[in-house]
Amino acid sequence: MSRRKSLERNILFLGMDQSCSGQMAEAIAKRLAPPDTRIFSAALVPREVPSAAIEVMREVEVEMPLERAKPLDSIPMDRIDLIVALGETQGVWPSLPPRTRLMHWAIPDARRTGSEAPLRAVLRFMRDEIDKEVAALFLDHWRNVTH
Repeated sequence: MSRRKSLERNILFLGMDQSCSGQMAEAIAKRLAPPDTRIFSAALVPREVPSAAIEVMREVEVEMPLERAKPLDSIPMDRIDLIVALGETQGVWPSLPPRTRLMHWAIPDARRTGSEAPLRAVLRFMRDEIDKEVAALFLDHWRNVTH
């Protein structure tokens, strides 16, 4: 993994599938983000947040908004430095501002697991994977903070 030259200050977590991964990432990132970092989330297909998602986030003391995911057009895209696309992309990418950096995290969609796994177990897996990725995203900043 290469070190980032600068920390992006405006980060959008974009749910590419029909899960609530973008909102989960936003809630986790707001707890871990360095000062002066603005965190947003949106979804290509805005859906209601399942109550099970709220519950699994509360298990780790993270509050997540109850409302439907925001559509992409409600985000100030001209100010976004980094977009983290979460989930199954299926070749669909929105047009991005030229200066915006894009990352993709292949977090599985809880609504389409293809297994008999209980929804809460899949959501816990998603939550934990997102938590690891978000922590890694901000790791360089927190390593270099002078005390």
